[in-house]
Amino acid sequence: MRLLKLIFWFLLITGCGMLCSCDENWKLLPQSVLQGPPQPELPPAVKSEQIIVGENNRYNNYSENITLVEKAKQLSDKCDKMTQELQQEQKINQQLKEENILLKTETAALKKELNQTNELLINTRVELDEWKSETARFHDEIRFIEKSQLEAIYRILKQLGGKEPDSEELGLTDNNKSRNKPAMTEAKHEAQN
Repeated sequence: MRLLKLIFWFLLITGCGMLCSCDENWKLLPQSVLQGPPQPELPPAVKSEQIIVGENNRYNNYSENITLVEKAKQLSDKCDKMTQELQQEQKINQQLKEENILLKTETAALKKELNQTNELLINTRVELDEWKSETARFHDEIRFIEKSQLEAIYRILKQLGGKEPDSEELGLTDNNKSRNKPAMTEAKHEAQN
């Protein structure tokens, strides 16, 4: 069975080889058989339509004078041009990736610095609030000390025989008199005690 298959394939291949031979000197079939049936002559109007349809075909955009070598050269030039453009785009892409990495590191550093600055600002605000409260306490202490000193001076003057000045002598108005009178009465009561 195997031998029959080999013989069949050998005969088939040799027969096809003889039919498709390109050698001009050795032809088994006449030229008319190889060319096919003769085509009828078409009127000139039909020929021009076929030419127009053929020109619109996307595969017939090249002129007939361009050889396959020239077409291959054009395609090779296009391929080289596209390769160069691809390399340029890859370089630009690489530069953009590097810039992106750089910007990410800068952003991380700026975020860290912003957090540190924010913490410093919060600490400064807390310290400022503490300073304000301490300053207010200090002012209260100074007022208390000044009040104590004035009361002490008032007692000393009372002990030395000084008399209480009238509000008219001091040039106080009614508003000032009403405001200062309770403090003076408190000082009198303390002096008597």
